[in-house]
Amino acid sequence: ELCNRQYSTKNALGEHLKRHAQRKEHVCEHCGVAKVTRTELLTHLRTHNPTWERFKCEQCPQLFRHKSAISRHVRVVHEGQRRFQCGHCEKKFGTHASQVRHERLHTESTGSGEAAEEWPFACIHCQKPCVSRQTLELHLRRHRARKTHRKRREQSRESQEQEHDRDQEQGAREAQQDQLRKGEKLRQRDLSRESHRNEVTMQANQRPNDCQQGQESYDPEPDPLEESQCKLEQEDALDPEWQHKIEQDAESQDSARLEGHF
Repeated sequence: ELCNRQYSTKNALGEHLKRHAQRKEHVCEHCGVAKVTRTELLTHLRTHNPTWERFKCEQCPQLFRHKSAISRHVRVVHEGQRRFQCGHCEKKFGTHASQVRHERLHTESTGSGEAAEEWPFACIHCQKPCVSRQTLELHLRRHRARKTHRKRREQSRESQEQEHDRDQEQGAREAQQDQLRKGEKLRQRDLSRESHRNEVTMQANQRPNDCQQGQESYDPEPDPLEESQCKLEQEDALDPEWQHKIEQDAESQDSARLEGHF
């Protein structure tokens, strides 16, 4: 009534209904794990016994816990028997469970509502129903892969933005330092030109710039030629012979002017 499955015996139906009701009445005395059926509990108890018997395949090194499992393995793997065929395609399977899982995939691809009720596993992210736990796990891996890819992409974008901001800041600092260096070079060039201009001005016997504080001007240095001529004139003026000669010349000039007048 719950999943439309059919069973040949009432006991099998009763065990199946216990699964729907989650009635786990058989509890392990070693670890407290509860199972639905006694068979499942016995299978679990073998895991607590280190000497539990293993069945080894004679054709390969694989080990099995039960004789039925090794018989199924030999029939399907080594003998290649495929007795269960899909009702939708030509594929065959070694077990009935494999056939049922495969046929549910056909129903899943059609997207019918009836099949969705048969899917006992649903995704917690998108509510997509899945046939088995393995199918659900594969589906969840896709979600995790997308989330991881999205997270890495966001981190990469943030890293690129931070790197871009660092490049912008570094470029601005370098431009500012370049402007400061250029300004310093221009200032040094102007100072050098001003110093050279002052030297040329002093050598050309011109007034330099006036003082800005006291409004006083600085006289230029005298010309060396003028200084030497001035010194010679001063020395001649102090010589008596030279002074007497100058007086005789002056008297001669005065006598000549008087004679010319009369």
